[in-house]
Amino acid sequence: MSDRVTNKWPKRIGLTLLGVFAGLIIAVLTLMLLLQSGPGRNFVESRIEGMEIVGQTVELEGLTGSVLGSFGIDRITLKGRDGPWLVARDVRVDWGPRALLSKTLNIDSVRVGELDVLQRPILVRGESGGDPAITNFVIKGIDLPDVSVAEILFGQAINLSASGNFLHDPDGGGAVISATSDKGDIVATNLIWSRLLVLSGDAHIEGAPGGLLAGLLRLEPGQRVTADVSTQSQQTTVSAKIDGIDFANLTIERGQSSASVVGSIEPSRLPPLERIAPYLGGTTHIDAVLPLDQGARASLTLRSPRLILEATGERRGDTIVLDRVMLNAADPLQPLELDGIAIGRIIAEGRGVIGEVYEFDGTIEGTTLHYQNYHVDRLTGPIILSFSDGVLGFDTALRGHASQSAMTSVSGAKLVAKGTVNLSGRTLALTQADINLPGLAVRGQGKIGYGASKTADFTGRYDMNTALFRDGPSATLTGRATVKQTAKGPVAELSGQAQNIANIPNAAEPLVVGGLTYTARVQFEQGRIVVPRFTAKTERLTASGTGRWQGGRLSSDIQYRVDQYEFGAVSADNVSGTANLSGPPRALAFETNLITSTLKSGALNVADAALSAVGTYSDGVIALSGILAGDSAQGRVQTQADIRLANGGWDVTALDGSLGTFKATGSLSGTGSDIASIHADLVLSGTSDLIPAESMAANVLISDSKVDIDATLNGVTAGPLQNGTVHILAQGPREAVTYQVDAEGTTIIENLERPLNARANGLVDLSDSAFASQTDFDVAISDLALAGTASVQRAETGWDAAINATGLGGAFTLVLDPTEAGTLSFKLERLSVPKLARLIGRPATEGTISGQGRFAIIADHIEGTARVSLDDLRSPISDSEPITVAINLSLANEQLALSLGATEGGLSGQARLAGAVDTFPRAPFLLYPPAVPLSGSADLRGEIGPIVEIFLPPRTNVAGQIETDIQFTVPSTRTGLQGHIALSDGVFEQGALGLELIDITVLAELSGQTITVPRVSARGRDGGTLEGSGRMGLGEGTGTVDIKAEKLRVMSRREGQAEVSGTLDISRTTALLRLGGMLRVTDADLNIARLPKPGLPTLEVDFGEQTAEEETRSFASTATEIDVRIVSDGRINVRGRGLNAAMNLDAAIRGPFDAPVVTGQMSIERGRFDFLSKRFEFRESVVTLRENILQSRLSLEAVRQTSELTAVVAITGTLERPEIKLTSEPNLPEDEVLSRILFGRSPTQLTAIETARLAAAIGQLSGGSGFDLFGTLENAIGLDTLEIGQNDTGQTQLTTGKYLSDNVYLEIRSAAEGSPGVAVEWQVRENISLEAETVPNESQRLTVQWKKDFD
Repeated sequence: MSDRVTNKWPKRIGLTLLGVFAGLIIAVLTLMLLLQSGPGRNFVESRIEGMEIVGQTVELEGLTGSVLGSFGIDRITLKGRDGPWLVARDVRVDWGPRALLSKTLNIDSVRVGELDVLQRPILVRGESGGDPAITNFVIKGIDLPDVSVAEILFGQAINLSASGNFLHDPDGGGAVISATSDKGDIVATNLIWSRLLVLSGDAHIEGAPGGLLAGLLRLEPGQRVTADVSTQSQQTTVSAKIDGIDFANLTIERGQSSASVVGSIEPSRLPPLERIAPYLGGTTHIDAVLPLDQGARASLTLRSPRLILEATGERRGDTIVLDRVMLNAADPLQPLELDGIAIGRIIAEGRGVIGEVYEFDGTIEGTTLHYQNYHVDRLTGPIILSFSDGVLGFDTALRGHASQSAMTSVSGAKLVAKGTVNLSGRTLALTQADINLPGLAVRGQGKIGYGASKTADFTGRYDMNTALFRDGPSATLTGRATVKQTAKGPVAELSGQAQNIANIPNAAEPLVVGGLTYTARVQFEQGRIVVPRFTAKTERLTASGTGRWQGGRLSSDIQYRVDQYEFGAVSADNVSGTANLSGPPRALAFETNLITSTLKSGALNVADAALSAVGTYSDGVIALSGILAGDSAQGRVQTQADIRLANGGWDVTALDGSLGTFKATGSLSGTGSDIASIHADLVLSGTSDLIPAESMAANVLISDSKVDIDATLNGVTAGPLQNGTVHILAQGPREAVTYQVDAEGTTIIENLERPLNARANGLVDLSDSAFASQTDFDVAISDLALAGTASVQRAETGWDAAINATGLGGAFTLVLDPTEAGTLSFKLERLSVPKLARLIGRPATEGTISGQGRFAIIADHIEGTARVSLDDLRSPISDSEPITVAINLSLANEQLALSLGATEGGLSGQARLAGAVDTFPRAPFLLYPPAVPLSGSADLRGEIGPIVEIFLPPRTNVAGQIETDIQFTVPSTRTGLQGHIALSDGVFEQGALGLELIDITVLAELSGQTITVPRVSARGRDGGTLEGSGRMGLGEGTGTVDIKAEKLRVMSRREGQAEVSGTLDISRTTALLRLGGMLRVTDADLNIARLPKPGLPTLEVDFGEQTAEEETRSFASTATEIDVRIVSDGRINVRGRGLNAAMNLDAAIRGPFDAPVVTGQMSIERGRFDFLSKRFEFRESVVTLRENILQSRLSLEAVRQTSELTAVVAITGTLERPEIKLTSEPNLPEDEVLSRILFGRSPTQLTAIETARLAAAIGQLSGGSGFDLFGTLENAIGLDTLEIGQNDTGQTQLTTGKYLSDNVYLEIRSAAEGSPGVAVEWQVRENISLEAETVPNESQRLTVQWKKDFD
C-alpha cells in the first residue's frame, strides 16, 4: 500500500507543475487579450492618468492598438501646477515589452503628428522610491514633423521638425538628431556622453538671424550664430561664432578618471554675458579638470584682465570637495559707475563644496576702498556662503583701517552682514546688517522682496554724511528708518537729525544753526516715489510739506515758518509762507510767497512785509521775478524786479521800487563783487529817512564804454555836516573816470553853528578788476582844516591803499600793502584832542594823540602790534594834573594781549585783557566770541576827579577816592566777574541844576553774574539825604537796587530851588533794565522873571471857539525803560512877571533811557496874574504836558472884577504858540473891555496918551508888533512896573514898581495933586505875606495874608 503511494508522488508533482505552468500561460494569454480589448485599454488609461511624476499628470485620449506592441494615441496632455504645458496629437508607437525585464525601455519607432509646447513646466522633486524600474532607454525612429513652441518660452513662437535616435543608460548615452525650424535654424548632432555628461562626437548648429537660437542669445537683428562640436578619440573641440567671429573655443579631453576643459570665451560678444563682461574685462581663459570617478581630482582656473578664479578639489560621492578656492577681482565696482565710490581689488580665499549644497568658507579682503573724501586701505574678515534649492546664505564680518584723503588716520571701519537671498522667490532676508565707515554707518534687520511681488519689512538706524553721495548741500544725518510693504508698494518711515549742514546758500545758513530734526514718509510706488508727509524743524525754522518724484520730475509743496531771521544787515520776525517746486532737477520751477511782521535792513523797518517770487533753476542758473511790499516809517515800500543769477553773475532788470517818496528805476548787473563787470542804468529821486538828506536826484549810467553819474543831495545831515548840499559828478570812459564831490553846509561846534566845506576829486579806473583810484581831499570846518591824498587799488594779492593827511594839529598815515604778507600799518602824530572832540561834539579836552601800529597776515592768521598814547589829558577848566593814558595791543601766535594804563599825581590805573583768539586774513578778521573767553583785570586807585571830569559835560564836577579790584572775562561768563568797587568822600556838583551831593559813599561787590550793592549814601549840601542798597544781576540775571531820597535839594539856582522826597528802584530782568518809583516835590520855588529871556513871543489871539486835540504815544518794548511818577500837592510856587501862583503836579517820565518822555498835567491851586498891568485871579487852570514840552497844551483862565464888568482872560494853545482870548460879562466889544480894564472908563473918555496905550495893547493881543511905549521904557530903565492911568478920583496917576529882592516889592503911585502913595509887599514866609500901603490924603493901612494847605 505504501509502495503504491510512494511511487505515485513524483507523478503527482509533475502533474501539479504542469497544471500551474498551463495556468500561467492561460493567464498571460488572457491578460494580453484583455489589454488589447476595449476594457483593457480603458484600464491602462486610468492607471496612467492616476500617476503623478515630478508633479506632472497625464491625460490620454483615444488609445488604440496593442499596448504591448504597436499602439496609437489620439491626444496626450501633460499638466502641471499651472495647467497644461504639452499637448501631443496623433501619436504612433512600436515597441516590445520583453526588454523591460532588464530595466530597458526599447522603442522601435515613435511618431508624433503634432506636438505643442505651451509653457515651461514646474517640476516638483519627489522622494526616492528605491531603484528605478527603468534605467536604460533605447528610442529609435523618432519622427516629429510638426513641433510648435509657444512665445512665452523663448520670447517668440517657433515651428520646427525633428528626427533621430536616442539612447541612455547609467554609464552614458548618445543621440543622433537633426532638426530644422521655420526660421532657418539647423541642428545636426551625433553625440555620445559619459556618466558625467562629458560629450563626444560631432554636432553642428546654425542659428539663423531672427531664429530661435538668435533670440535665446539676444543677438542683434541680422546676426547669425554657428557652433561645431567635434570628437576625435578622447578629445572634443567646441567652436562657436557670431557672424563668423569666435566667441567661444573649448577643448575637452577625456582621461581615465577625469576630463579636462581648456579654452577661452569672449563674454562681451555674447549678449547674455554682457552684464558680467565688464567684471571680467576681456577674453576669459578657462582651464578645468572635471572628476569622473570617486577620488579623482578637480581643478578650475579662470583668468581674465580683471578677474582670476582658481579652485582645486576632489570628488567624493556626488559632491566635489574644494580644498582651495581663490578669487582675485580688480576694480569690481567700476562697471557700476558709482560716482565717488570705488574698490581697488577684492581677494577671497577659502574652501568649498559643490553638490546638492554649494558652500564656501574663507576670508575676503578689499583693498583701496574709495568713497568721496575717504578711503579704506584694507577691509578684511571671514565670509561664509551656502547655496541650496535656490537659496544663497551669507555671513561675513569685515573690519579694516580707514584714512581721510588728508592722510589723517581714522579707525573702526566695519562691515557685518548676515542673511539669505532666495533667488527663486527673489527675497533678501537680513538678520544682521552693520556697516560702519567714516561718514557712513547703517545698522538694521529685515526682509526685502525684489521680484515681481515686492515686499519689505526692514528696520534700522543710519548715520551718514550726504556729501558722500552728491555734490552741493551736505549734512550729517543720524536717525531711524523703517521700511514696510503696502498695497501700493514699499513705504519708508524716516526720522532723525541733520548736523553740520554745509554748502547751502549763505542766506539759508542762519536757519539751520544748531542742526535740523526731520521726519518723512516715503512711498515707493510703481514708477514713482511719493512723499505724502515730511517735517523739518530747527531752532528758528519749522517746515512741512509733501513731494513726488515721477518720470524724472520733482514736485513739492512746502509750508514754513521762521520765528526770527537774521542775515547780515537783514532781519525778519514772524516769517511764514509757502513754496512750490516742480519739474526736473535740471530745470526746476519754484514759487514762494511769504509774509513777515517785521523786515529790517539797516535803518529800514518794514511792517507786514509780503514777498513773492516766481522763477526757475536750470543748470546752475536762477531766474526769478519778485515783488516786495510793506509799510515803514518812511512810507509805503513797493519794489519789483527781475533777477537772474548764473555762474557768479547777477542781473537785475525791470527794477521799479519806491520807499515813500524815494524812487529807484532801471537795471543793474555784474559778476560777484567785480567792479569791472558792473553795469547800471538807474534813476534815483525823492527823499527817505534812510538817506541823510531831505531830497536827492541822481542819474547813474555805467556801460561798457562810459560812466556818467550826476547826483545832488540837499539838506544833508551826516557826521559833522548839518543841512548841507552834496553834489557828485563822475564822467568819462571806464578806464579814466574823473569825479568830484563837493559838500557845503554847517556843523555844530561848542553849541555854535559853524560853516563846513569839503571837496574831493580824483581819477578812477572802472574797466579793470584792479580798480585803481587817486583822490585829493580838502575839508574845512570853521577853523579846523584837514587835507591829504588817498589811493586805492586792488592787486592780485588784495587791496593796496594809502591815506596821508595833515590837519587837526597833527598828521596821520594809513597804509594797506598786500605785497608784504598783507600788511596794514598806521601812524598818528600829535593829533589835537580838543579839535577831535569839537568834531564829534564832545566837550573840549586838552591833550594829544600819538601812536603807530603794524599788522600782517602770517600763514592763515594775523599778527602785529600797536601802541597809542593819549598825552596830557585834562579838562580845560581843571587845575588837576594832566593824565597820560597808554594803550598797547599785541597779536602773536593766535594770542591777544591788550593793556591800558593811566597815571596822574593822585590816580593810577591799569587794565589788561589776554587770551587765545582766532584771526583770519579776510573779514571778519577776528572771530567773536572766542572759543575760550578772554581773561581781564582792572585796578584803579586814587582821586577819581581828574579822569572822570574829562568825560563829563560842562559845569559838572565829580571828586572822591576810588578803589577797584576787578577780574572779568570777555565775553562774560557765569563765574567770570569777581572783585569790588569802593568810592568814599565823594562829591557831585551839577552847575546847570545847582545840584550838589557830598559825602558820597558807594560799595559794590562783584561775583559771577551778580553785583551786590550793600550801601549807597549821599547828603545834599543844602539839606536832604540819599540812601540805597540792593543786588543786580548781569547777563541773564535779575535784581533790584532801591534808592530813597529824603528832602533832597535837587535844584538850587538863582531862578529857584526844588526839594524832593521819594523812592526809586533800579530793576533788571533778562530782557529789561528799568528805573521806576515815585518822587514827591515837597518844596519848590520858581521866579520866572529870572529865567533867561528868549526872543519876543508871538501870541495868536482867537476870539472864537477851538477844541484841543488830545495826543497819545505808545512805547515799544526796549531794552531799557523809565517809569517814574512825580507829584506835588500845591508845593510848587511860581512867581515873577506878574504871576504869583501855587501849582499842583502829577506827571510821569516814561520811555527808554535815551529818549524819556514827560507826560501828565500841572494845575494852579491858587494864584493871581497881572495882565495889562491889572491883577487877575486864576481859576480852573491846567497845563497838560506833552512829549515835546513846547507842545504842552494850555488851559488857563483868569478873571478880574470891577464895578462895571467881569473880565475873563483864557489862555489856550501850546507853550510854543499860546492863544489869548478876552471876554467879559456883560459882553462888550474888545476895545471897550480893554479900555475899562486899563483905565476904568470907555474909550471915548480916554486921553491921547491913554488912547495910544490902548492901541498898543490891542496890537499885541492881535499877534502883531504894536509899539508899547511904556513896556519899552520899563525894560530900558529897569523897572518891573511903569503905568500912567487914573486913580479912584479920576485923576491922572503914574505908577512905578520894582522888586527890591526876591521877596520884597516896592510900588510908588504919584497923582497930579497930593503926595505920592507908597506900597510895600513882603513875602515873610512861604505862607505869610505883609502888605503896607499909604494913600495920598488918606490914612495908612497894613494887610497880613496867611495861607494854609490842608492836604
